Amino acid sequence: MGAEGITDNSHFTPKGEHIFDVAVPQYLNYGMSWEQYWDGEPSMAKAFRKKAELERKETNWELWLQGLYVYTAIIDVAPMLIPFNKKPKAEPYLKEPIPLSEKDNKELQQAKKKAQFEEQLAKVRAWQKKANEYIRNKEKEVEGNGG
Repeated sequence: MGAEGITDNSHFTPKGEHIFDVAVPQYLNYGMSWEQYWDGEPSMAKAFRKKAELERKETNWELWLQGLYVYTAIIDVAPMLIPFNKKPKAEPYLKEPIPLSEKDNKELQQAKKKAQFEEQLAKVRAWQKKANEYIRNKEKEVEGNGG
């Protein structure tokens, strides 16, 4: 270590300055009141610190998710931005939110399966209605011809 490291005292501050300049404002920012900081249970500070950390992680997740939605929207309109594209067509935006948990994903998959089932059922019913009309018309023809 050189002599310059010994003579540099800029990083040393009295303890009280650190508390008033850094710690108190930090915990007030976390949501603690002045009374809670000075007179409250010391474990309270740990809980407020943990709460702030969780809020930071949640905010980070929300911002990442917002970026994912923006990215998806840009990808959906990207075909329209290609020069000299004869038939530019944007993809439709997401119909539902992106699932955030395994439970949400399962619910979404079940809803999609149910919608597909309902769509197929509607097609079968339409086919059945046409078939029944065809049979009724044939029966009327046979009766009309003296059958």
